[in-house]
Parts: sequence; structure tokens; C-alpha cells
Amino acid sequence: MNYTINLMRRDLWGGLFAVAAALACGSCAVEIDDSEAVDEPVGEASLAIAASCNVNATGTNLWISPNGNDLNPGTFSQPMKTLQAVNDKWINTPPATIKYTIHVDGGLYRAQEVRWSFLSPSRHITIEPCPGAVPIFDGLSSTSDSEPEAFFFQIKPAQDGPTNLTLKNLTIRNYFQHGVVLNPGSGDFKTSNNTIEGCTLENIGSALWPEREGVSAINCARSSNNHFINNRFVAIEDKPDESAQLHAIYCAHGSSENIIEQNSFDRCSGDPIKFRDGSNDNKVRNNSFNRCGDNAIINQWRNNSWVCDKPEGAYDSQSECNAKCDEVCVKVYEDYSTGNVAEANIVTFPHPDADRDPLLECLDDSGECPADHMEFKPDNFLVFSEPSDEKVAAIVGGDFDGNGRDEILVAFNYDGQEGFSKIMSTAGSVDNRYLHRAIYANDRWNVNAMTSCDCNDNGDLELLTALEFVDGVDWIYSGDGETHRVGLGSSIYSSSYWEVTAMAGGDYDGNGDDELITTFQASNKTRIYSGDGTTSPTNIATLLDDDTAPYWKITAQAAGNFNGGSDAIVTAMNAVNSSSGSYKVYSGNGVTSATNTTLHSDTTSPYWRTTATVAGDFNDDGTEELITGMYLPGASPSYKLYIGNGTSNVDGASLLSSSTAFFVPAVGGADYNADGNLDLITAINTPGTSPALRILVGNGATSHDNLATLYSSTYMD
Repeated sequence: MNYTINLMRRDLWGGLFAVAAALACGSCAVEIDDSEAVDEPVGEASLAIAASCNVNATGTNLWISPNGNDLNPGTFSQPMKTLQAVNDKWINTPPATIKYTIHVDGGLYRAQEVRWSFLSPSRHITIEPCPGAVPIFDGLSSTSDSEPEAFFFQIKPAQDGPTNLTLKNLTIRNYFQHGVVLNPGSGDFKTSNNTIEGCTLENIGSALWPEREGVSAINCARSSNNHFINNRFVAIEDKPDESAQLHAIYCAHGSSENIIEQNSFDRCSGDPIKFRDGSNDNKVRNNSFNRCGDNAIINQWRNNSWVCDKPEGAYDSQSECNAKCDEVCVKVYEDYSTGNVAEANIVTFPHPDADRDPLLECLDDSGECPADHMEFKPDNFLVFSEPSDEKVAAIVGGDFDGNGRDEILVAFNYDGQEGFSKIMSTAGSVDNRYLHRAIYANDRWNVNAMTSCDCNDNGDLELLTALEFVDGVDWIYSGDGETHRVGLGSSIYSSSYWEVTAMAGGDYDGNGDDELITTFQASNKTRIYSGDGTTSPTNIATLLDDDTAPYWKITAQAAGNFNGGSDAIVTAMNAVNSSSGSYKVYSGNGVTSATNTTLHSDTTSPYWRTTATVAGDFNDDGTEELITGMYLPGASPSYKLYIGNGTSNVDGASLLSSSTAFFVPAVGGADYNADGNLDLITAINTPGTSPALRILVGNGATSHDNLATLYSSTYMD
């Protein structure tokens, strides 16, 4: 299948792209207790706010909690409950400061619909969680509620000017019309200088409430100089007959010079970003879009129609309007939007309900589309075709951005060597719990392997990625693992002969510096080398040199410290082109050999086959374990995810056992929930089921899936 990267013709108005097809759900929510919170009497809350929240920012501080009471003063020990009550309290008795911080305790806040008017150009207001807290604002009043509130938060200024509001790291879900409204409409006062950062906006729209109409997750009219950064938009979906009318970010009526960057958009039924009526000089950069868009990713539109207020409607001609309108029809002339720029965005697949051509016609019924309406930089990555299958090539965990919390990186390949690849990271999402940011995408490469190491000995992890180009040339890149679009860094190896099939970084010689071990294969030849991982993967030693029958094919590698000394290299391999067959897992010292000790040997047909392996201290006993995915084909197949000691076995206990077909293409380790313990990340393919591909998180000691579902999808061979 061929893929097309296209920057859009200048005469196409309103679109970066639209594709046909979709992946299924790729997001999962943090588990939150949905039980109803009961208002506490005035005084101490029965469930105290975490001590970590007893912090004071400069200026005025106030606390809210699901267990608070709006009659409370809003102190740390006596929190209030609703944001509306905070607004009303400050309106009635304004504190004499210019900086205000609302500290939001973790938990579930139900059916809050906030009309915020405590605003002035001299005030700076921040609403953010307590350290480590995960507050969720849910538009439903209860789990049995049949209809949610219309919106979560709307600002209502009393004058033009900067409103200086910051919403940070909040989860907003289940509102049918809007998530956040920075200005209700074209007749209201202008707002500006607001920030929405690190928020999750989920299930906004009328998809589940078809009697209602959705508009946007973030709506700004007459609102400029705002910053929307690092937010996560999930399931911004309207009912099918109006799915194109809902947007993740809608800027209209002179909303200019806004910056939209580092956000992720997944399953937006309408065009996720829309500019309308003189909304100029906005920047859309470094975002990731997946399964979004009816017409396009970025839609620019102006109303040039005959409109009627009763009943509401817009019509192409005056005669059509007169025929359907109970009042006088009015011709509307809106301004073009110009000077907007899109750069370094990664766009893959349209929304499932998209039914239009990916290249837009002009969205202005006058047929006039100015050439400078939108600048699409060449570094946007766009895929215009539906994938027939999706595979996880590798999973790597580690603190690549140096913020003290592990990220999870997952490499996806689509449609084999004729397809494309992308690498998603949890970096930037709420508590790093979601695949959020695309650090790489390319329609000419497949990812063969990934690993991490501090090979350059600077105290920071590097990401080592093996890629295969469509012309058959293999490359190894070393990068920081975090930078959007270029996180793979620069090349340290290339070959048109050898294919890189596995890699593992670790300190094998015990000198405190990590090395890189790499497997190369060509025809019936196999080589395993060690290298410094900074300038070369092969410049230290040859650990395996195999050119003779039955020829070994390497299927997985991992580095682990199983005995308290230096790291060992674990290598799974099978003998090919042999009538007898053999499947083995070896442990090697990584200095002189990769095969010092046999951990597993199967010479009986149909043979246990190893597909993935990872090492780590999952049971928190101070010694690392080895986790291995294996399957036994045949008339009575068996599928296992084993945990072993890594010194004498790979199959000491089973984390997962089934006779139902599953396949583990990749495993990795990371401290997913920041509790100080390593967790197991497992990709599982289950052909013939929905979802066919899942990425699961478990503690790795007793379970592979008891913490979360990181990702799920229906595309797989």
C-alpha cells in the first residue's frame, strides 16, 4: 500500500488532511471511584486533603475538595467544594492581591457548571491540582444520570482586556456542548492571555446524548493570545448526522495569535481545529492527531450565507432562506482568516465517521479562497490511507525527559515494509499514564528494535532505534527519546547487507558505563556485537559469529542484573532450515559471549517459541527477574507469559496462560504509576477478537494487566 505525504494545495481552503478509516480506542482513563461524595458539615472534612496539598503559592490561596462544603472558608483544613462558590466568594469579598491559586484535591467532582466572572486585567488566576492529585470534573450528576451538563467552565468578563486565567492538569469529561468556553459569543467582551495546559478533555459532544448538540471542547470567540499546550483531547464526538460540527478547538470572530502546541487529539468526529471569521496569525505546531477529522485537521471557514434566527438556519440563497424562515433573512459577511501556520504536526488516519475526500473543496460558498489563508510547513507528517494492520514493534520505558518520572515509548509499524511507522510516548500526559505524544513518524521506515542506555555516560538515557528503510538499508539511531519529530537523533550505523533484529543496552563489563549489544542477520549469517552505543554498535567485541547450519535466528534480547553483579545479556533464538529444529534461550556475560548459559532448550516439535523478553525487579526484592512471552503452536496451542530468575530458567512461574490464541510481540518495563516499583508493559495480539491489539500494564510480579490498559486497537492481521 502506498502512502502520500502532501502539504495541500494552496487553493484548498480549510484543511490539512482527512483520511478514510480509523483505529479503535487508543486511550484509557485513570481509575477513579465513581461513588457519590456527600457534602460535609461546616468544619473539618472527614476525608482530609493530602498533606502534600498544604502548599501556598504567592498571593491568595484557596482549596476545594470533593468532600468539602461551600459554606467552608476554603482553607486547607476546611475546603470548599465547587469552583462556582469560589468565584462567588471572591466576587463578594475580593482579596487585595493580584495572584490567585485554587488548589484542587484529587477525586471526582460531579455536574459542576462554572460561570467564572472574577476577572480583571490585573488579576492572574490559576486552577490546578494538589501535587500528585488527579481531579476529574464529570458533567454527569451520577452514574445513572441520563444527560450531563452543557459545559464545564465559561468565563464571563465585564470588560475587554487580558483575563489571565490558567487551567492546569485537570480532567474534564462528559459535557455535551463545550468543555471550556473562553468567551461565549461574538457580542461579548474580548478575552486574552489565558492558558490551558496539561488537561484531558474527554467525551465532549452529543455522541451519547443525541437530543443535544455539541460545539467544541475548547471554544474561543473574540479571544486572543491564548496558549493551549500539552492537552489531551479524546472522544470529541457528536451524533453521526452532525459529527462534522464538533471541534476540539474552535477559534472564531477575531480570535488571533493563539498558540496550539504539543497537544494530542484522538477520535475527533469533526475537524479538530477550526478558525473562523478573521481569526488570524494562529500557530498550530508539534501536535499529534489520530483518527480525527471529517473534512480536515485544520478547517478555516467564514459564514457567507443567508441566516435566519427562527428557526435557526443558514442557507445558500435568499429564496431558500425566505421559504424556510419565519422572520427576516439576513445576509452575513464574515472575514477571511489569514496568516495561520501549521508546522511539525503528525497526522494519522481520519475519524471512523469521515466520509469525504481527504482534499477539501473551498469551504466558502463564494468560491473565493485567498492564497495566504494558511501556511503548511513541509515538516508536517500526514498519512492519507487506511492501514490494513497494526503491529507493536518494541516497547521501552525510562525517564528520558529527566523529570523524575518514567515515560513509556511504543513503536508501531503499519502494513509491513510498504507501510509506515510511528513512535508514541506517554510524556506530557497526566502523570505519564497515556500514549500522548508522537516523537517520530515516517512513511519510508519500519522500526525493527528499540532499547535504552546511558551509553554516553552523561547521566541521561538515550533511545537507540533500529530502522529498516524501504530500499532495504538498516540504520541505528541514537537520540534523546523525547523531542517531537526528531527524538530519534542521529545515525550511528547503516548497512545495506545486515538487518538489525534485536538490541539491548546495559553495563555488561561492570565499569559503570553502559554498552550496546546488537544482533545483525543476513541470509544464513548471524552476528552479535557489543559497541559503545555512542559512535558504533560494533566497536567493542564479537559475541556470536554463526555461519553454519542449522543457522540461528534471534527473536528477542534483554539485559538484566540477575545475580547482583554486572548485567547479563539474554538472547532467544531458534534454529532455522533444520529438520530437527531447536529453540533456545541463552544467558551471556555480554563481554566475551552471548551464550554462556542455557536457560531454556526445546528440541521437541512443535517447539516453544520466544517472541519477547524483558528484565527488571518487578517483585521489588532487589534482584531482577526475566519475563518472557512464548507460544506453542500445533493442534493444541498454548500461550504463556513466564517469569523466571534469569540465571537458570525462564519459566519459573506463569503470569498469563491460555489456550486461546494470543501473541506477545513486545514487552517493556517502566514505573507506570510512580510508586517506586517497576511495572510490566505487555503488547498482546489476539487475532479474531475486538480489540485485536492491546497494550496492558501490570505489576509484573503477579499480573500482566492489573494496573491499566494503555492502548487498544482493532487493526491487526
